[in-house]
Amino acid sequence: MLAEQEKVAQANAALTDRRLDTDVRKPADAARYRVEQEAQAARNAAIFTAERTSRPRSPPPRRRPSGAAVR
Repeated sequence: MLAEQEKVAQANAALTDRRLDTDVRKPADAARYRVEQEAQAARNAAIFTAERTSRPRSPPPRRRPSGAAVR
């Protein structure tokens, strides 16, 4: 009788652990992953913007007057 109660208790503990995994751990992991990905995207966007705006702009290429000879 005591062995049966122990088996039932173990089965209930396993079920509780699976429910905890499904209801709490996996959603929390998914939310953490989403927040990390959004933060990484924002970081990359900030780096891209900073790099793009910090480069000196080069002047446009010079155009040859029409009819000018090429040396």
